[in-house]
Amino acid sequence: MGFKMEKAEFSRDGQELVVEPRSRIKDGTVFSVVVEYAGVVEPIVDPDDSIEGFVPTADGAYVVNEPQGSPGWYPANDNPKDKALFDISRIPAIHEYFETVFGPYPFDATGAIVDRAPNVGYALESQTKANYASMPSEGTLAHELAHQWFGDSVSLEVWPDMWLNEGFATYSEWLWTEHLGTRTAQQAFNTQYARGATSSFWQIPPAAIPDPSVLFTTAVYQRGAMTLQALRVKIGDLAFFQLLRGWADDHLYGNVDTADFIVAAEAASGMDLDAFFNVWLYQPGKPTVW
Repeated sequence: MGFKMEKAEFSRDGQELVVEPRSRIKDGTVFSVVVEYAGVVEPIVDPDDSIEGFVPTADGAYVVNEPQGSPGWYPANDNPKDKALFDISRIPAIHEYFETVFGPYPFDATGAIVDRAPNVGYALESQTKANYASMPSEGTLAHELAHQWFGDSVSLEVWPDMWLNEGFATYSEWLWTEHLGTRTAQQAFNTQYARGATSSFWQIPPAAIPDPSVLFTTAVYQRGAMTLQALRVKIGDLAFFQLLRGWADDHLYGNVDTADFIVAAEAASGMDLDAFFNVWLYQPGKPTVW
């Protein structure tokens, strides 16, 4: 028997979340409630002035949950009579999904190093254990984990081809939200494409960046990801996902450049894609025909 997913109405009464299903749940029916949440975690101060919950420390955080700390950082039925079981995972679920898309994870370990380094302000895909200068979002986790395939295993020949790292990792974020059912890759593409034609965003082609100062510019990330989604639509899902998996496998622990990817895309699709890649990767201006 299949499961039907539908959005429910909800409200908040103090720290209590009230969920009202769209349709009546019959007696004896098994159902699940999926709660998506976000925010900035803060310590909880008890009536005796002690603190609990997610407590920042000089080199990370210390988490203690009794009696009120749990709902300070994740949704919980906070009652000692409810001995619920929890699986807490940023990384394993994403890891498992990416293996179905990109192929086997290329290393023998994975994890994360989270610190408080506001003077750094960015994450870096260090091989097997990415570094985060602050608590990462789910999208950032997906981005850095994808780099284990695209950046750490399949690495660049030259730095100007950075879109092969950052465009692929950004597109992987889009695939993850599509997998979750919260936003499709095409919707993410449409959001970026809505930028006006005069926006500076369109003036830096991902594979023809003018100098090192724009190596990590937004266009490299977002327009690089848009290139992949436009390619997916052009050649179809079957050829596109065969291309991604083959790209990761054929160049395992190797080095690549943009020309290599164009050759691989044409081989996977059986199409001449010179004009497509020219407009998306090498020409300034907002693409209108591809």
